[in-house]
Amino acid sequence: MAALEASKVEPLVAIGRTQLHRPYDFRPPPAAKAGRQVKEPWRIAMEAKLETDNAKAPHKKRKQTVEPVFGIIKNAMGFVRFRLRGISNVATEWKLVALA
Repeated sequence: MAALEASKVEPLVAIGRTQLHRPYDFRPPPAAKAGRQVKEPWRIAMEAKLETDNAKAPHKKRKQTVEPVFGIIKNAMGFVRFRLRGISNVATEWKLVALA
């Protein structure tokens, strides 16, 4: 985070929340949890930043730009894990998936 901010890039990082639509998420709902889950200072600052109107619009844009691509790769193409081992083999496999 510090390196990004030092190079004049304003990062917007999702701070995670329980996704109740997932049937395999067995964690208790947020109201039942004791105490604050986010403790690191940069995460608390990011949580506050994401609540502002200036940050909401670009953060929502990820749903129409980047995340659908990975959804298509995982669901439509069925690519959920690399089959080969080694950096060069994985790089070649990823290029083939991205090309498809």
